[in-house]
Amino acid sequence: MSKKILVVDDAPQLRKLVKTYLDQEGYAVVTASDGQEALYVARHEKPDLIILDLMMPEVDGFGVLDSLKANPQNAHIPVIVVTAKELTPDEKERLRGRIHSLMQKGEFMNDELADEIRALLK
Repeated sequence: MSKKILVVDDAPQLRKLVKTYLDQEGYAVVTASDGQEALYVARHEKPDLIILDLMMPEVDGFGVLDSLKANPQNAHIPVIVVTAKELTPDEKERLRGRIHSLMQKGEFMNDELADEIRALLK
């Protein structure tokens, strides 16, 4: 059975790009377009890994992380944050110990993302 990955991003073209890439890698991919939907999908689909954008309307990626980590059913799910945002020291501190890796948008659609996913899901 293939591992399930939740891709969370408010940009439809990026969600589609990442989904297509991960589908080709053999993963089962579910998507969410905002933080609220991400929390719903995580609760019901129980993904093995989450790829999370930080800048989204309503509930941002930090809020999603807060909710995921507060719920014992989801707290163990590894999270890769992919963002275009230049993080402040405070924001980096908020992520420390809560995510498995941080990648900049534009640079991540390469072997680095695939390697990171394989390492987390083996």
